Amino acid sequence: MKIDRLLAITIHLLNHEKVTSDQLATKFEVSVRTIKRDIESLSEAGIPVVSTIGANGGYMILDTFGLNRPLTTSSDFALIVAALKSLNTAVDDVKLEQTLEKIQAVRQDKHSSSKVFIDFSIVKENQKLQQTLKILEQAIKSENVVKFIYHGHANLMRKVEPLALNYRWYAWYLLSFEPDKNDYRIFKLSRISELEISPQHFMRQIENLANLLEQQWSTDQRRIIRIKLYCQAQIRQDIDEVFRAEVTETQENGDFICTFEVPEKEQLWFAQLLGFGAKVQVLEPKALRSRIQKTAQEISELYNKE
Repeated sequence: MKIDRLLAITIHLLNHEKVTSDQLATKFEVSVRTIKRDIESLSEAGIPVVSTIGANGGYMILDTFGLNRPLTTSSDFALIVAALKSLNTAVDDVKLEQTLEKIQAVRQDKHSSSKVFIDFSIVKENQKLQQTLKILEQAIKSENVVKFIYHGHANLMRKVEPLALNYRWYAWYLLSFEPDKNDYRIFKLSRISELEISPQHFMRQIENLANLLEQQWSTDQRRIIRIKLYCQAQIRQDIDEVFRAEVTETQENGDFICTFEVPEKEQLWFAQLLGFGAKVQVLEPKALRSRIQKTAQEISELYNKE
């Protein structure tokens, strides 16, 4: 959603001295035009984002911005507590509970109530995936090799050194090193079964896991497709939140045409697109139009049997 992206852009700018619009567009998988609109939104919200031009130009947040100061006010603590509580609804972790207790113990105003409530429960995983997450986290901490069946093109046993867990594209992924292939690999947790921790230890130390993770995603071989929709005016906000689409044309009645890119084989965006029903019409690509027609026909035939 747009609000998620705005928060992520703010944090990214705080952690980097200067970032170009192209870099932000690549990182957040949107157009440069969308990034410029986001920067305008941040400025309107009071976040001091400034831009510089030239060979070394880019966006940056002024050092005077409030988030750079020590967290001393009750509202600062309240925001952190709210965020941690919400995260704890998405991932079960004893450390989160301990961190919450520590922060609440040192709050200057223990009686003040938070006015910021965030809930990540939408990403609360099923029990099987929760268990997979716990096993992998344990293996990462103890630096143990793990073995599992990976359900891809072929259901093969994999033996890897688990390095990090990553939530992206509405799903959990494992960054790992696979000794048999002498290469780093990313695995989708929902396709992992029969996971077990091996007694074998590994000593691989990665200086910058975040950089390694982004490098691996940059070589992602999934085919990305660009979708073009004709949408009714009433769902404009919903389309923006779900697909982060770029509106390319607006009709007099408010209806609009937009485009966005998605991994072709992922299922969630397709389900979301179907959920809009007759309020959207796929203009391109033609293969997707045919896929939707076929799916709609199959659903109609299924219910007509009753």
